Amino acid sequence: MLHRLDRWTVRHLAQAVFLSLLICSLLAGCRTTGPGPPVTEAAQTVPQVSGPVGEVFIGGGLTAALFAMPQVRAAISSTRAARLQVAVAASAQNSKVHVEGSAGFAGDSGQGMERAARVSVTGERPLADFGQTDRRVALAALRAEIAQQQARGAIDAALANVLRQFGKHRSAARTLTIIDHYLTLYHARAALIEAAVASGVMSTSDVLEVKALKNQILSQRAKADLARQVSSTALKLALDQQYDAALSELRSGVDALAPPSFEIANSVAARLLQLRQGDARLQIELEANAGKPVGHFRTSVTSPTFDDPDTSLFAGVTFAMPVKDGGVAKAKIAGLEQALATLGHEQVMLEQTSKLAQSEWQSFFMFYKVETTLLEQRLSISRARVEALELRLRAGRTDVKTLVKEILSSAQSQVAQVELQGDLLSQSIKAAISAQSTCALIRLCGDIATTFVGVSP
Repeated sequence: MLHRLDRWTVRHLAQAVFLSLLICSLLAGCRTTGPGPPVTEAAQTVPQVSGPVGEVFIGGGLTAALFAMPQVRAAISSTRAARLQVAVAASAQNSKVHVEGSAGFAGDSGQGMERAARVSVTGERPLADFGQTDRRVALAALRAEIAQQQARGAIDAALANVLRQFGKHRSAARTLTIIDHYLTLYHARAALIEAAVASGVMSTSDVLEVKALKNQILSQRAKADLARQVSSTALKLALDQQYDAALSELRSGVDALAPPSFEIANSVAARLLQLRQGDARLQIELEANAGKPVGHFRTSVTSPTFDDPDTSLFAGVTFAMPVKDGGVAKAKIAGLEQALATLGHEQVMLEQTSKLAQSEWQSFFMFYKVETTLLEQRLSISRARVEALELRLRAGRTDVKTLVKEILSSAQSQVAQVELQGDLLSQSIKAAISAQSTCALIRLCGDIATTFVGVSP
């Protein structure tokens, strides 16, 4: 019941509130002692989660462009949100104080109603929960690190896409330069072709053959120009304000391209699998201990009531224990164990994928070395033939058709070299993606790691 709201009551209410807050403050500062319940190793070992929790501010260049991309910013934002959940889980270990009050009218049936008020202050602190809170904190930390590794994967995927577009742009630009050079050589001999046709030295069939070769080159030029425009637009959208600085870094990085790394044990993908396995194990532990009692140290102070002039005080231990959950925990554990088995299969698949990628890369690189030598010899022979045919044409010992065909053949050989270089970059990216180590190709991993981990919380 409520106490009559007179001066005496107000004074005692104030004293009760003061006493209540004092007791609850002492409760908040106290800590339980003793060894406590056993906690598993997984719950004791909370991952050290580092990385961005605020906005990322870095300098210019390719790294800055990567961290400014929407998909990367979204992944970093998810990491920040996941890290904050660790503090939420850890707050369950803190003391809590609850104040409740009421004011209104109270009285007996035979008496009139009078104004009255009541105040109650309750405080409690976790005493024992068989390590469940520790497990929840460890689980939140694991999920924060999972989000962090996913953000690293997003950065790697963004870099791989930028490298692909840069490779297309560079190959297309070089192809255009080569074709334009050889078309200039061709047009410089156009008068000779017209003279040969006029004098009957070249037949209509020969002229059509030369035009067909020229049209083939022009078609190749049109495709290269389209690829250059499309890739240029993609790069400008991706790199945005860092376009010029990032493009300079890409040129120097690709010119000194490093071989892909196949260290799957240290890869983002492998780390993610390990973390997901740890997540499933911790969830199993939580469900396995869900039926154990939970104890709290609790104290409460209640102001005098209408029929009791004394202040009520309680201090002691409370506990709660679920007796039967209808098989929910058992069903969850079965599902989580199946998820663990699936993750084991995924780990085997990851290792096989890495081995296959390494084998494909080694096979391609052997082909690349052989093909590079053959194309160099082919281009050297073609250039020597052009020089020899020029001399023979001046001496009247060959026709212009043979010279023009060799000029266009030289163009094809040089374009093939450019395409082979583009294939080298494409295959390197494909191999690096298997271990999510694209940054190693252009030696950018250090800058990315410093930017990602070095941001102050």
